Amino acid sequence: MILPRSSTRGERGSATVSIALAVTLALFLVAIVGLWIQAIVLQVQAQRAADLGALAAADAHRGLTGHAPCAIAGQLVSHNGAELTSCQLGDRSATVTVQLWWLRAVSRAGDVALLRQSQ
Repeated sequence: MILPRSSTRGERGSATVSIALAVTLALFLVAIVGLWIQAIVLQVQAQRAADLGALAAADAHRGLTGHAPCAIAGQLVSHNGAELTSCQLGDRSATVTVQLWWLRAVSRAGDVALLRQSQ
């Protein structure tokens, strides 16, 4: 028995709508994952800049280089795309705080024995 054409006409194009919704949802999920990955990359970049700045400041503070500790830290931090927001010098250590976009990273470097005592 053949069904009359009028009963199937109401469903024409429903697969197109379903596929369009599925593609839109997939693109939305890809965009969310991309933003999440970008935030991770930026956090790693901020932490790298803080680590390099703290190491350079600690070395300069100990007299291993001829540069001013916070000045050299600021140069390295800005060279790595971040902004130096704080540079604090301790006995034989340095603590550097940087900001990259909305992310903040803190790093501390210096004499290992001294850093262990302060924890």
